[in-house]
Amino acid sequence: MVINHAENYGLASLHQLRGRVGRGRHGGKCILVTGPSVTEEGSLRLDALLHSSSGFELSEKDIYMRGAGDILGLRQHGDMDFQIADISRDSGVLESAIADREELLRSDPDLRAQQNAGLRRKLVEIYGKKWDLIDLS
Repeated sequence: MVINHAENYGLASLHQLRGRVGRGRHGGKCILVTGPSVTEEGSLRLDALLHSSSGFELSEKDIYMRGAGDILGLRQHGDMDFQIADISRDSGVLESAIADREELLRSDPDLRAQQNAGLRRKLVEIYGKKWDLIDLS
């Protein structure tokens, strides 16, 4: 596989493309071709890809280089408007928060319990019926 202007792709895309060659009993090669002027950021991405085949490691580098983006997924990359944590540094806190969220949604999926009323109100205020996340009835 030849990827032209590889410096313009994100780490995740390059890693996925690279993983599509050399499957099964046939070997494969992935050749990264750059344009005439590679930015420092593009060079860092390519260097990270050349030195790692771990998707997890590359995703950590990508987050470090591009920023975490919007946690709720409204933006695909870049800095958050207000940063509350560094995902690579605070991964333990993030894992704990995810576990807490899962437990909360397991025990009260519609957030109807009295202790969750404030959270429910805030989610309705922010999102309303936007993704049908909350049953407003």
